[in-house]
Amino acid sequence: MRNAKDLNFDFNDSGRGILHTGSYGPNTKMKTEVEDGNNVELKKGEITIKIHEVKKNLDGTYSGIVKNVSPYKSLSKDGIDEGTMIIFFHEHIFSCSH
Repeated sequence: MRNAKDLNFDFNDSGRGILHTGSYGPNTKMKTEVEDGNNVELKKGEITIKIHEVKKNLDGTYSGIVKNVSPYKSLSKDGIDEGTMIIFFHEHIFSCSH
């Protein structure tokens, strides 16, 4: 399992917080928490890493499986490709899809 902190992934310190998206019907409250099973997006410079099957760990970190890296294969040298398990902190998350 790879660690986003060890790989110097960006922290979302823009002050805007996490962008939450999803399909919401009328009178449905928008979710603002990262939950097990969500998809999230992490970044490293201009590289976007999409993670699925997110789970919150007992130590407060999150883990998930890399679904996509864009540009394609741009993190292969770091051992990050589709299917790689990765651990990350809440501060690494830029967007969350419910």
